[in-house]
Amino acid sequence: MASLTKEMIKELNSLRDASGRLDTATVVAFAKNPATALHEHPAFVWDVEAAAQVQWHADARSIIEVWTKVIVDGRVPKVMRAVVSLVGEDRQRHYEPTETVVRENRLALINNVLDRIVSAVKSYPLEEFDPLLELVEEIRANSSNPKRAARRRAARKGVLEVRPRA
Repeated sequence: MASLTKEMIKELNSLRDASGRLDTATVVAFAKNPATALHEHPAFVWDVEAAAQVQWHADARSIIEVWTKVIVDGRVPKVMRAVVSLVGEDRQRHYEPTETVVRENRLALINNVLDRIVSAVKSYPLEEFDPLLELVEEIRANSSNPKRAARRRAARKGVLEVRPRA
């Protein structure tokens, strides 16, 4: 997403109501005026046919992302999204069946979810989220080394792991 210019920020601030709130209807109505800085923001598609295409793609993403089904992970059936949104080598976003990703590229799925968490937390960098970021890093480390994760789980439960000598 393109960044905002100082003039765009000034316009957004001027559109706040008396309590400081801002709503999309007000912003769109204002930005329709070609004399405004917001009118030039690339997020606005003023050609109605092109805007309809953009909206239809957004609608399709919304539909795809709420599609769920029961997926067996290990021996446990779980309700999960039916597809996973990934970025391919061609840098294009696409969807793959969750069962396939869980079976063939589980680490990519785990990192995809963790990346989303980190992105959300970075949008609001509050110290209350620091433990969550630490947990994300622990999950990443354990996901890439399942044996280490099993040892940590056993240690937390107070179970001593007995390994045969070679």
